[in-house]
Amino acid sequence: MRNSNLILVNCCDGPSSDYSHAYLQVFSHAFFSSPSEPHFISAYDVGLFTFFFLRENAVEHDCGKTVYSRVARVCKNDIGGRFLLEDTWTTFTKARLNCSRSGEIPFYYNELQSTFYLPEQDLIYGIFTTNV
Repeated sequence: MRNSNLILVNCCDGPSSDYSHAYLQVFSHAFFSSPSEPHFISAYDVGLFTFFFLRENAVEHDCGKTVYSRVARVCKNDIGGRFLLEDTWTTFTKARLNCSRSGEIPFYYNELQSTFYLPEQDLIYGIFTTNV
């Protein structure tokens, strides 16, 4: 990722120059928790990091079942904590992938279906769908 940024872009249906940008919202929790029921899409080794792409139930959302797509990152050389955090990644971060179309009422494509890594351009493309 250039400058540690991940930018995903999707084009709307039909011939259009209107693009929607997916952006990241960083989460404070650092684990793949079992209530979230993660569904892993892909993983890529990029430089010093391994990136995981997944969908999971949004445990931070308490009004019904909502699925969010995420990207998680861990340093390849992470050996975990020595005492308190033993067997736990200490460099793990996870962020929500927000792919949406703006408007009076925003429309969200919450469910990542597939990814493709283009190493020569240092890009990762994602295909999103909606559960509506």
